[in-house]
Amino acid sequence: MLSISGLHVGILAAGFFLVLHSGLVPRRISLVATILLTICYALLTDLQPPVVRASILVIVGCVAMWTGRSAIGFNTLAAAGIFVLALNPSSLFLTGAQLSFMAMATMIAFQPLLVRQPIVDPLDRLPASWGSCVVTAIKPNLGVSLFHRPRN
Repeated sequence: MLSISGLHVGILAAGFFLVLHSGLVPRRISLVATILLTICYALLTDLQPPVVRASILVIVGCVAMWTGRSAIGFNTLAAAGIFVLALNPSSLFLTGAQLSFMAMATMIAFQPLLVRQPIVDPLDRLPASWGSCVVTAIKPNLGVSLFHRPRN
């Protein structure tokens, strides 16, 4: 059994973009190729809700890079949710789709904690980098566990 998740889409898109953008082709062609690869991968995996969510986030991120703007996390996640529900309204009741969106919303919500002003003193950088690793590892589990507790 093979489990396809949104993380696989992100890894595939990031790796493909980095390889193309490393000097082989111009940036805009790399972005278009990444969008096309992401769409093909989503179609190949039968448009599962986590894959569609991750694909929409990748596509909006590529379009934002194309136009020189920043992608707004919660708006992009809401657009992905609307697209998933338009494809299959019963996805609203699937636990996997709920957990996927919840984990992504938690990551977006905790992102300002990870993006800080640069630290000038090299000795002060060490605890900050370890702290961000711990927060990155804990935040998806924390957000999911807050809203999906076992019922007695």
